[in-house]
Amino acid sequence: MRYIAFSKENADFYRKLDSSLQIGLCPEETKEAVTNSNADIAILDGDSYRVLRKERDYRRLMEFYLPLDIGAGRLGKALLLASRYLVRGRLRPYALTTLETTDGVRRRFLKTRIYSNKTRNHEYDYYPSDWSPMDFLRFIDGMGINYVALRWHDKIINDLPMKDLDILIADEDISKVTQALSKLVGRKMLHMHSVGGNENVKADAMAYFPPSLSRRILENRQPLTENGGFRPSDEDYFFSLAYHAVVDKGPLSGLPETAEGPVDTENRFYKVLAPLKESLGLRVELNLDALAAFLEESRWLPPADRIAKFAIHNKWLEKRIRSAHAAASNIKGEYAVFLFRDIVREWGLLDELRADIKKMGFDIIFEKELSGESRERATLEIRGGNWTAGAAWGAGAGKPFRLILVHDPKPLKMTQKQMRLQPFVTNARLLKKGEWRAKVNSRFPKEKQANFIHASDNTHETREYLSVIAPEALELLK
Repeated sequence: MRYIAFSKENADFYRKLDSSLQIGLCPEETKEAVTNSNADIAILDGDSYRVLRKERDYRRLMEFYLPLDIGAGRLGKALLLASRYLVRGRLRPYALTTLETTDGVRRRFLKTRIYSNKTRNHEYDYYPSDWSPMDFLRFIDGMGINYVALRWHDKIINDLPMKDLDILIADEDISKVTQALSKLVGRKMLHMHSVGGNENVKADAMAYFPPSLSRRILENRQPLTENGGFRPSDEDYFFSLAYHAVVDKGPLSGLPETAEGPVDTENRFYKVLAPLKESLGLRVELNLDALAAFLEESRWLPPADRIAKFAIHNKWLEKRIRSAHAAASNIKGEYAVFLFRDIVREWGLLDELRADIKKMGFDIIFEKELSGESRERATLEIRGGNWTAGAAWGAGAGKPFRLILVHDPKPLKMTQKQMRLQPFVTNARLLKKGEWRAKVNSRFPKEKQANFIHASDNTHETREYLSVIAPEALELLK
């Protein structure tokens, strides 16, 4: 169990506890501090009891300790805030305990278990609250980890406030860092971006950058300081930060959307991008439209199936994607690519599944066996580079081995509900693949069930898939 105490006034008490207790100390008493840590048990000292107002802010904890000597006012407010969850049985006080320092100071605490039906957010990992970002980077330097600190290097070097520390890290090193941090009590947020994307590690389920670009960033990395840390090269920093602004943040970056928008020279993105642009001799305006076009020309944008995931939280990007889709509206009907994965060969069901595609109402107009370079490109550049088993499946399905291009001359119109759930699918017939997966997998025990098929969402995405792995078939889209 990992313990952490949130306290300013009584920090010395926790520092003097028997070291065998391994209680981490965070000299903050804010809701944000309590919410963001990897501890299993929290000691809510001082004003940190205020986190009890909303279950969502402490639901990842297994239990908390409430000091009985924080004053009648604080204690009463804590119990009042927790009252509705106490009544529901979500909070259950179960014991009193005493902690004693090495010099004999004793304090009593009420131990309370938390029974939450909410899941814990695993997006972030954490490093200790008394470490600076540079301390963390030196820590993983000592482990020989292949990484770069992606951005805001002035804040890292000068230990300025940061919401979280973003690093791009080689896939093979993620588990090493996670295991090392699991032995420490962490409070400061760390976001690890994986190279290839993997749902089974503590990092992005899908690749943040196209995997080939992530590998390039790591290959070109530069020392951040003489005493530790690594950063991207200047060129990779410009492109990766522009990518962060366009793909991840959109208008929240503070950059203008168009050339006509007002420029804030104090904006944090502008203050980094502008000098990099000049030193690299790049000819691009610092607005979202221009940067998006520049990234696309430079092959720095992710494939359509990945960029659509970002668009869920970036309305400006969603609008741009829909404009690209509209450009393909002169094509009659809808086209889609089905990618069968290795397990289909293992099952011996290729011919049967091809017949299923026809039964669903699609016309098969092109097929290609993926091997060598085409298979490698499909693996790296489609589906965010993530071809792992996935949390919902018992077995891995392997990499894509067969491409089937289909045409639907009379696509089914999407309902409003379907559009809300699948905003970039333009043919409701494609939604049948969910039932299809379930029907095929029902033949196998749970541990052998797998996500055997991947499909493009729309004609625009289909065109992109073909340009990557079967450019000879592009002329079939009419």
